[in-house]
Amino acid sequence: MADTFPLTPDYALQLSYKEDGMLRTAARGGKQYMRSAGPPQRVWQCAFLKRPQADWAALDEFASQHADEYFLFVDPRGTRQYAVYFAAAPRESWAANESHDLACDLIEAVDCALTVYPETPLKSLAVSRFVTITTGKLITYPGYGFSLSATGVTDMLIDGVSVGATAPVYNIPLGLHKLEVQPNTASITAFSFVP
Repeated sequence: MADTFPLTPDYALQLSYKEDGMLRTAARGGKQYMRSAGPPQRVWQCAFLKRPQADWAALDEFASQHADEYFLFVDPRGTRQYAVYFAAAPRESWAANESHDLACDLIEAVDCALTVYPETPLKSLAVSRFVTITTGKLITYPGYGFSLSATGVTDMLIDGVSVGATAPVYNIPLGLHKLEVQPNTASITAFSFVP
């Protein structure tokens, strides 16, 4: 399992999105075409103000050890953890005698495992977004796990892998997931997912 980021950032921690997961193109006439290409990825801009030399050494060593692999970042609000990687090398500046201002940017990693998965669905999608196919009902959603209310379900496949007939299912890494509910006669009343 991945290591955990060693420092807690100071306030204010900035959170943005690297991309929204949409692939966009425009026709010569100006019409826009969009489709979902991946999940949105969070970007944390972390600052560590007036820290001792030991904190810089710890951050620099951790970055060297994890330059090409993901690690876990615990949300300072204590609500959940994320799989992340460094966007670039951490930065250091001298703030005063024996104190350093540190900074680094962390990007949420797609398809990387967590030790603890979030269990509270935050976004709902309209049931009408499920498309009926020969074998079942299909929906694509960006995020982690999902919760489903339905009757008559015999099996559910997430990205082609059976997860059984019961919901919710939360232990799924971040990604653009395809959920197939079998059979196509199943009645779905609600669907929500963890972004």
